[in-house]
Amino acid sequence: VRLTHINVSGVDGEGTKAMISYALQLPIRLTRELSEIVHAKTLGNPLFIKEFLNSLQAEGLMYYSQKEKRWLWDIEIISTRAVDDDVAAIMTRKVLRMPPDVLYALSVAACFGRRVDENILKVLCSSDQFGGVIEILQRVETDGIIQRQGTYFV
Repeated sequence: VRLTHINVSGVDGEGTKAMISYALQLPIRLTRELSEIVHAKTLGNPLFIKEFLNSLQAEGLMYYSQKEKRWLWDIEIISTRAVDDDVAAIMTRKVLRMPPDVLYALSVAACFGRRVDENILKVLCSSDQFGGVIEILQRVETDGIIQRQGTYFV
């Protein structure tokens, strides 16, 4: 197997501002302070930026206001928040915030190793004990915890 190493650097401050402005659908002038704090905490690592913003939303420090029809955040608390410096810690925290049914579905899939064929799960899910596992795995696929490769969950 031939491997190619690719060095990927973080985005600069302007890139972080553009990324956050785009994600929140707000002009840069409204997201500038948040973007500067996020950039300083994540060093422009796109994965860390995404996960940091997700954690802010999950913890209620950033929320969508129906009244104002835009995202709002608590800049004072956000400025004091720490950022994990490795992907494993980020993913662990993400998994620990998941509801029990998702953790159960992931544990069922993990029993088959690093990948499981959906057809095997279909047979397993015909019993009441494991019903709904496939639907739950499909739901968490969008969170990046599990991926699809053909008929396999990996």
